[in-house]
Amino acid sequence: MKRKQSRLHEKRETKIQIVAACEIESAVERVADSEEAKSIGLTSEFEYGPQFTLKSFKKYADDFKMQYFREDSELNDADQDQGEPLIARIEGEYWRIIENPSEEIEVLYGTNLGCGTLKSGFPVTAKNIAIYDKYVDSGWNLNNIPKVFGSLLPFGCYNTSDISVPQLFVGMCFASQCWRDEDHHLYSLSYLHLGNPKVWYGIPGRYYFKFVEVVKKLFPQLLKNPKLLPELVRQLSPSMLKSEGIPVYRCVQNPLEFVVIFPGAYHSEFSCGFNCSESVRFAPFDWLPHGQNIVELYSGYCLKTSISYDKLLLGAATEAMSAQWKFLATKKDSSNYQLWRSVIGKNGILTRVFKSRVENEGIKRKHLCSVPSSNNTSMDVFDFDSKRECSICLYDLHLSAVGCSCSPNRYTCLCHAKQLCSCAWFAKSFFFRHELTELNLLVGALEGSLEAIHSWAKRKKLQPDFIISSRISSDSPFELNVTPSNKSPIPVQDVVILLSDDEEVQS
Repeated sequence: MKRKQSRLHEKRETKIQIVAACEIESAVERVADSEEAKSIGLTSEFEYGPQFTLKSFKKYADDFKMQYFREDSELNDADQDQGEPLIARIEGEYWRIIENPSEEIEVLYGTNLGCGTLKSGFPVTAKNIAIYDKYVDSGWNLNNIPKVFGSLLPFGCYNTSDISVPQLFVGMCFASQCWRDEDHHLYSLSYLHLGNPKVWYGIPGRYYFKFVEVVKKLFPQLLKNPKLLPELVRQLSPSMLKSEGIPVYRCVQNPLEFVVIFPGAYHSEFSCGFNCSESVRFAPFDWLPHGQNIVELYSGYCLKTSISYDKLLLGAATEAMSAQWKFLATKKDSSNYQLWRSVIGKNGILTRVFKSRVENEGIKRKHLCSVPSSNNTSMDVFDFDSKRECSICLYDLHLSAVGCSCSPNRYTCLCHAKQLCSCAWFAKSFFFRHELTELNLLVGALEGSLEAIHSWAKRKKLQPDFIISSRISSDSPFELNVTPSNKSPIPVQDVVILLSDDEEVQS
């Protein structure tokens, strides 16, 4: 990243194109700030850097670090042979550059390099090589994390979504990512494949809104443009945030270590030298309440969503009932049924979240769609595999939508029905994927009502001997409660839990 320093500096990133030595085409994530964000000085132009192979970039990064610290005599005793400066020395210099700059420093960072183009650091298919093949199906393989046993993310992804695809990061000394939270407040798992350590900073999720308020105070432009907060490209020091009453926790990630980011946790990190890492997002059951809250927040800021939360929630509820019906019909227990049984019932997290969503949907339909002359229509006109959004607030329209013949292919959510057009109310059409009676029947089934379960199964025409799909892995970090197992084939030295919403963990 190319950084022109000031106390609250503006980060200018130079995107690099990483080209694998033999077989991989050059690729770079095309990132551009909105014109609105640029006009008020919150973000900067992203520049494209030169092309590198991984080998040539390592040489570039190593040369930069050696020249920068060539006169530094304070060396890490454990690394004197390599002449590595202390991590603390690098960290102190990093924050000095940001808070008290005396020169302009340019570094390069390959960020969010999609593994669909550049491949993953983890094997995807077996190659009949024993040392690699044992990694292919591992639950610690980042390619498997989004779809491993217990992850809900596949239910909410469309064919065009890449949110579940692992991303590669190739950094050098001082290359950093400023404070950010994960899309949809999803969990994130980062693995450092090789190279120098990364230093992470994090803020517990329960301080999310306090952090936002502090940022707005520091950057008054955001008061009139709150939706630009995710585009903010500024670095704030831990000492500044602590002075505002926000706790900041730090951990060092070494090669072969994982770092877990919890929902709503703002985090930042920088590299101590050349390294290559990979990260991916995932959604276990305890993410569900965070998922509902964030889509409402996105709607208020008119921000695009990357997944369909309603599609995910409905898919998970349907899968849970399929597992329940199969158990009742066959009396055969299974790992799949045990998983779903743990989240349903009257107090189950899936039941509670789904019921709350149905109640909210019911209130909207009662007050907005009860006009006798309104036209209620099935959502058959919607492609189930295509994502549609409200033209006003960008809310996902998986459950319901409003349209009008005067504006073909333009729809809104129920809350913005009146803003769709100026046509009379009776001219508008209301599209529902499921009637409230069917959704409430599914709620009853999730709560454990046998009558509701049988009625739901009858509606879906399920047979006693039907077979449902399941995503089961015998080696899953969800089953291991994010604790490395001796059976795990991935080379793991440690797992760092960073920023739990329930407790603060400092490594």
